[in-house]
Amino acid sequence: MRGVLGILAGIVAVAATMMLVSLIGSQLVPEVPAVNANSIESIKATYAALGTETWLLMLLSWFLGALAGAAAAKKIAGRSWAAWTVAGLILAYLLLTVLMLPMPLWMQVAALAAPLVAGFIANRLIPERVDPPAGDGAEDTADEMAADADV
Repeated sequence: MRGVLGILAGIVAVAATMMLVSLIGSQLVPEVPAVNANSIESIKATYAALGTETWLLMLLSWFLGALAGAAAAKKIAGRSWAAWTVAGLILAYLLLTVLMLPMPLWMQVAALAAPLVAGFIANRLIPERVDPPAGDGAEDTADEMAADADV
């Protein structure tokens, strides 16, 4: 259950982080031309006209989103597979984006590498959860037995 909650929280963290970076970035880079979201041709034309600073901002948004999402998933689930699941979902999204929309080759490579690097970093930063040993209590440590004997 913690794994599912971790992945869901990771996805929320991805979305929130990407929106925050985009919001801040929109104040720093020149305006992107208006786009008709109902027309794939309009979206492709807008993508083709983007400047390098906009591509870098987009890449930063994807990387930080994947990092925040993977870290949140691992923190809650306590397992690296939850972080890799979130990173994998972002990778799948970016693969579709790379295949559908025009972008420079360097951006295609960086977009596919970003969630993998973010997943690796998140797994290094957040420790794995250690579960207590399961058993019938027969594994009492010497300290616990000594404390019981003193009572």
